[in-house]
Amino acid sequence: MSRTGILSTLELAKGVNITSALDLRYASRRARRKARWHLALMFGTSALTAANFLPGLQSSLLWAACAIVALLLARTFPAVRASLLHARAVRASALRLQALLHQDAHGEQAFAYKLSAFQPRMKLRVAVIGKDNRVSIRTYRAVPGEQAWLKVEGRQVYAKAWLEKVFGEKWRGLAAERGIPAHRAKGFAQGSLGTARLQ
Repeated sequence: MSRTGILSTLELAKGVNITSALDLRYASRRARRKARWHLALMFGTSALTAANFLPGLQSSLLWAACAIVALLLARTFPAVRASLLHARAVRASALRLQALLHQDAHGEQAFAYKLSAFQPRMKLRVAVIGKDNRVSIRTYRAVPGEQAWLKVEGRQVYAKAWLEKVFGEKWRGLAAERGIPAHRAKGFAQGSLGTARLQ
């Protein structure tokens, strides 16, 4: 799943909170819910097995049921564990991106973003505009076990072509509202490229 967003001039006046797009609580909740159900079934099966040892309560049918459930739980345990580890890795990547977003005080106005699928390798692209209506794209990446990093791409042609491809009519409407000039020929001034890493 990926998320995109572009805001009009009126919405920009209210402020943009792109970090809200990195809220992965629902994904981690799903993984924790699976783990809780698995744990509850484990405890329930253990309790039934222990009760079945009591004199007068032993039942061959209950033994068979407990054995089947125990086998199923043993087979699904690796998948539940992997789901939890995946959710933790995704959350760690999102936190790295959030930290880099807060650290990156570029002073320009963000007006559009595209967030990759919620995976341990995450990429967030934010389009920003300066006071002179100059558009650039800031790409934030997070990879498990590595520092998050930022790449700034200020090429007008590339930035505007990307915005038109991703946002289409919404971008054209915003460009008209803001008076942003259309992208020019490919030979137009190449902007600065830079990278930064989260310490």
